[in-house]
Amino acid sequence: MFESKEEVAKLAESMNIKVVGLESVPTVKMSPIFFENGEDLFQAEGMNLTFANFPDNHIEALAKVSDQYSLIQHWDAVGQVLESFRDLPEFSLNKVEISVSDNGGRCWAKFGSTNPITIKPGDDIFPQVTLTNSCDTSKRFWLSWGAVRQICTNGMMGPDNRIEGGTAKRLHRIGTLSIEDEIRIFKESFGQASESLDIWKEYPNIDINAQDVLDVFDFMEISEKQGEEIIALPIRGDNTTLQAQLLRGEVSGWTAYNAITQWITDTIDNPATQMDRGAKATIAFDKVINGRSVSRIQD
Repeated sequence: MFESKEEVAKLAESMNIKVVGLESVPTVKMSPIFFENGEDLFQAEGMNLTFANFPDNHIEALAKVSDQYSLIQHWDAVGQVLESFRDLPEFSLNKVEISVSDNGGRCWAKFGSTNPITIKPGDDIFPQVTLTNSCDTSKRFWLSWGAVRQICTNGMMGPDNRIEGGTAKRLHRIGTLSIEDEIRIFKESFGQASESLDIWKEYPNIDINAQDVLDVFDFMEISEKQGEEIIALPIRGDNTTLQAQLLRGEVSGWTAYNAITQWITDTIDNPATQMDRGAKATIAFDKVINGRSVSRIQD
């Protein structure tokens, strides 16, 4: 357990890891809730308020929570996950990028690797682990696997239904699995998760058709207007558009997938929405690449 951001910074320095955004992470505290009854002041039994205290000393109220709520500081979550990479040297961690919501209640941290996975000559992706944490009851402590495409920095989320045990989702509740237990489960899944990222190697070699693309759009709840934006988007690194390939009838799964992930990366600012859309895209394409109906994806 880390007691301060300074401890996390020292750990990163000792590991020679660059950490961006740590200085902007607020300290979250819990305070009893009081109410007035005439001239008397009473404490609400078993109820507290979480609030974020930012480095510039401004404060944001977050959520009402019970005495059973287990508060996990954002910087503590980052520090404990960072420390776990000491046992995963094969990941080759080299940087951590941290962001928080405007009110400080939610935090996202991306742990990047220097180990490339070559999809095709000149087109590499780099594994990435994303941590999600909240102090406002909106999110659970969550670790997920993904990757970043070097050519265009597209964020690509691993398909959550493949990595059993690789995503740690638990309520912040006293008596449930501790953050240490969650990280242990995450580390144990490292081999399985690494193998699952190899699914993207199959994409360039498989052609898909316009109906496949429409099925993916439908599953991802992409509107007609958004779909038009995606197919007209110049795909970085490929010197083409999805629309041009559809007209020629030569659409590779990799091109279509990157058109969508590029659109997600470029147009969606909210990290949680990016992760959700990215995971849905990977799940849908995984079905298409393996010749299964996207319409039955939730079966």
